[in-house]
Amino acid sequence: MLSRVPRQPWYKVTAEGKLQPNHLAPRSDALIPSRRLFYAGLIYLAFVIYGSLVPLDFHYHPLAEAWRSFTNIPYLRLGVGSRADWVANILLYIPLGFIGAALLGSRNRSLIGTLVAALLVFAFSALIALGVEFSQQFFPPRTVSLNDLIAELLGAASGIFLWQVTGKRLTRLGVEVAVGGANAMRALMVLYALGYLIISVFPYDFLVSASEISWKLEHAADSVSFWPASCNSRLLCLIKLMAEAAAVAPLGALFGKYLAKPRHGLFPALLLGALLGLVIETLQFFLASGVTEGISVLTRAVGVAAGLKLFNFASVANFRRLEGYLRPAVLLMLPLYLLGLALVSGWFRADWISIEKALAKLDTLRFIPFYYHYYTSETTALRSLLVTVAMYLPAGLGYWAWSQRRVHYSGNAGGVTAGLIGAFIALLMESSRLFLEAKRPDPTDLLIAALAAGFAYILTDRIARWFTQGPDKMSAVKADVMAHHIAKGLDLGRMALRLVALLAAAVVPAALLYYPLKPVWLAAALILYGLALWRRPALWLIVIPALLPVLDLAPWSGWFFLDEFDLFVLVTLAVGLWRLPSEWHTDISKISVVLLLFAVASYGISALIGLLPWQALDANAFSNYYSHYNAVRILKGFVWAVALLPLWLHAVRQGVEVGKHFTAGMVLGLLAVTTVALWERLVFPGLFDFTSDYRISATFSGMHVGGAYIDAYLNAALPFVALWLITTRDGWTRGAALLLFCLGGYVLLVTYSRGAYLAFAVAATIMSVAAMLQAIRHKEAKMPRAAALIAVATAIGIAALAVYQGGYMQARFSQTGKDIGIRTAHWSDALRMMDKDGLTQWFGMGLGSYPRIYSKKNSEGVMLATYRYETEDGNIFLRLYSGDALYLNQAAALNPHQHYLLSFDARSTTPGALLSAPVCEKGLLYSYRCVWLSKNISNPGWERHAIAFDSGETGAGWWFLRRPVKLSLYVPQSHTVVDVDNVQLIGPDGVDLISNGDFSQGNARWLFSTDNHWPWHIENLWLHLFFEQGWIGVVATGLLVIAALMRLVSRMRQGELFSGAVLAALGGMLVVGAVNSPLDAPRLMLLFYFLLLIAVMEIPRLLSGRIQDAAKCYNTAGVQ
Repeated sequence: MLSRVPRQPWYKVTAEGKLQPNHLAPRSDALIPSRRLFYAGLIYLAFVIYGSLVPLDFHYHPLAEAWRSFTNIPYLRLGVGSRADWVANILLYIPLGFIGAALLGSRNRSLIGTLVAALLVFAFSALIALGVEFSQQFFPPRTVSLNDLIAELLGAASGIFLWQVTGKRLTRLGVEVAVGGANAMRALMVLYALGYLIISVFPYDFLVSASEISWKLEHAADSVSFWPASCNSRLLCLIKLMAEAAAVAPLGALFGKYLAKPRHGLFPALLLGALLGLVIETLQFFLASGVTEGISVLTRAVGVAAGLKLFNFASVANFRRLEGYLRPAVLLMLPLYLLGLALVSGWFRADWISIEKALAKLDTLRFIPFYYHYYTSETTALRSLLVTVAMYLPAGLGYWAWSQRRVHYSGNAGGVTAGLIGAFIALLMESSRLFLEAKRPDPTDLLIAALAAGFAYILTDRIARWFTQGPDKMSAVKADVMAHHIAKGLDLGRMALRLVALLAAAVVPAALLYYPLKPVWLAAALILYGLALWRRPALWLIVIPALLPVLDLAPWSGWFFLDEFDLFVLVTLAVGLWRLPSEWHTDISKISVVLLLFAVASYGISALIGLLPWQALDANAFSNYYSHYNAVRILKGFVWAVALLPLWLHAVRQGVEVGKHFTAGMVLGLLAVTTVALWERLVFPGLFDFTSDYRISATFSGMHVGGAYIDAYLNAALPFVALWLITTRDGWTRGAALLLFCLGGYVLLVTYSRGAYLAFAVAATIMSVAAMLQAIRHKEAKMPRAAALIAVATAIGIAALAVYQGGYMQARFSQTGKDIGIRTAHWSDALRMMDKDGLTQWFGMGLGSYPRIYSKKNSEGVMLATYRYETEDGNIFLRLYSGDALYLNQAAALNPHQHYLLSFDARSTTPGALLSAPVCEKGLLYSYRCVWLSKNISNPGWERHAIAFDSGETGAGWWFLRRPVKLSLYVPQSHTVVDVDNVQLIGPDGVDLISNGDFSQGNARWLFSTDNHWPWHIENLWLHLFFEQGWIGVVATGLLVIAALMRLVSRMRQGELFSGAVLAALGGMLVVGAVNSPLDAPRLMLLFYFLLLIAVMEIPRLLSGRIQDAAKCYNTAGVQ
């Protein structure tokens, strides 16, 4: 016979007597804790799904109809009375997110592992929430609302966040209880104390406004009393108060173990209990459903004191001697216990009915578990659950006491028997309710009784063993090993990274298929970049910052939801994440990860709010800022910043001079912007014409609706040019840096932006201080360079005087007071337009929602013009609505003094409708030398119109100085709607200069512009965050800003110039953001958050031996 090989445990004892994980043990043994957690997660998931569909009253609906209804789920204005139900949805999904995060927790502190695990768990929870909400349509009286979906996602995000903050501590406590030994009792009491405090303020429907508190004060007589108002008899009240004191007794034991001294007696325990009761009862007043009872302060004081006394007794008692008294005690207490059950069940307070009536009641009884819990409030349901648990816990405790001398069951076997006894007693009690008037049995109580009695037996058995077998010196080490296995989780590794890389790569060819310009050239550029990036992985550190401000072809492509720069970012992620190792031991502080996850959760929830209700994916989905998918456009800037962060951190670990590369990219980007801006000034108002009101937009097409995007970018980029100027040693290079800095200063001056001027002063001051500190710290001869920087900044300030003398800037400064009044009124209007419910205050109106909300709710008297792409009999056409001036533009290569023919189909049901189609020299907003074309549209049916014209001087000039020419469509009248289709602009050679004139590709090649910027921007960064993301978004970004600034100041004081440049860039953007909204541009959001994140992420040291090689990198990068 083959001898049986002994099964190896999941831990082993070393020669020194220490326990370590046994890697030779079978995989199934090593992951027993994780397996149990997995099963627990499955059980809880089943409970979530089941509890969300109770009472299981299925009604069939066609799937198409259900889906159509689901895509238009309403957002309800919930009052304080519905707050408990909303909070219950949050609480329901917190354990789901917590368990999921525990299962997918990475085996190291890798930021990638943490983020990927968090995103996967959140995505899974979102999928469950969406599936449950969709399924609830088939189970009335369940209601489906956007409020519930938001609450469930918030709960999942909170669970993930709690795992990051408390997961290891709670895991250790749970494992200590499972292992037993000296620390098990302490861990059990701590867990009980946490659970008690959590339940004490359920259902968390806190009053959140002064009006709600006033309402509670007006009805204080109904919710504040000394004696419980719900007691029907003194005996029941006594039982309730005894249960309340017993519930708090374990806290007295915890107090006795760690805080109390024998000489102090019971007074400190009484005081602590009274203080605890006072705090809880005070909090009850601030709950909408809370009831404050003065007697509860006394019962908690007595309970804590009793718990302390019992703990002191248990600490010195000999439990072996007490075994002989257990059975007599059970026999003595059994009649009292059954009498108490009968009293609570109503035997002595209700009238008994006949068996016929009882059988009739039985016919109406529903045996679905938790059926009756659904038809009551959350507070009542929890109270009923706790009362049932308290009723049948003694059954398990009594059976344990009875069985000790007869037979020693294993905990699980005895627990099953105890559960059956509890269920049998519950069956008797619930059956008796059939014969009681006005009482209804609940079959669910049998299940609760079985679980309560079984749990009481198992827990009591464990506690008794802890007291009788003495301390186990190895238990703490065993707990460490088991906690290690639980926290180890699943290694997502390279599979997850490559999955994300493949998804990023898949988007690129899909986008190129629909790209409206020259997709072949763009594809070739992307392929070449991808190959170069594969060979030189750090190349993205130069390319992405360089392309960020300039690769913007929206005026020609019409694409502003997904553009060329986004495709380069996707290629960067595809190549970078594919090559990124799954385990890179970058030591990142926990607080940094928590701050990042907080911001991710805020943006995720706000994006969902902005997306819902779902909008059809038609030609209007990605053609204007009123679309709900504008949330995705805004979100991508933040997503790009977070996605690029692991590549940055990995480059730091590899010893790449990330600061040097990034600075080079920023310098190249500013060079391109400056070049385009100089050309724009040259061909439109003139380089030295400071009297014109022309304000440049350069490469920032997002300014087609106004905004200060170029202001924010210039103030972010100029500090890196200053860094280049200070650190370079070559004279020619220094001269080039000086020239670029001066040209950048000129471009900044001709923005005519007062906020940009102030931001430049702040950024220049920070950079000058950083340069001086670096020179002093390292005792190098760079002080003259710092002085040179100050001199250049001062020269730019002097040059501003020349601009000021031009007249236009004088006018702008003279009306500063008036503009402040207008801006503050605009801010007030933005706050007024927000919904006043608590959900909006915390999470905002949703990403990208401001233009849509403004168009409906503004009080500034602005009626916005807009456009839509409609479909009729399979044909797509353009519908223009009148209002505040809005132009739909397309670039057209017209030559001067040539004959052209503009033709189009049009119709309108508005009498005397007019369609204007000016052909102008136009950059983005300002028009020069126009040929003004108009046509009356009076036919409600389609009619072909043609206008012949001579281009005149439009488009004249040398090829390099020729202004771009655009055809614009707009409706100049009020209350007018015009439909347009099949637009053509035929030149002398018979070639149509208009692309997508039939609008079959939606917005491709067309880009709108407007002269009024108020409807599109709140014009304050923090109000913008509050409007879209609520207080959660403000706090999330605010914490990132504070952490980044503190860290950068600390590093700058140590002489780190790169940290000074980052600090100056962030300072400049924040100053611009005080009077503008740069974060509604995805590219600037990417730059802003990327600078924040690289400043916040801490990397104290490498865990490899390459510290020497990386030292230069750290000095350059400004991160530690």
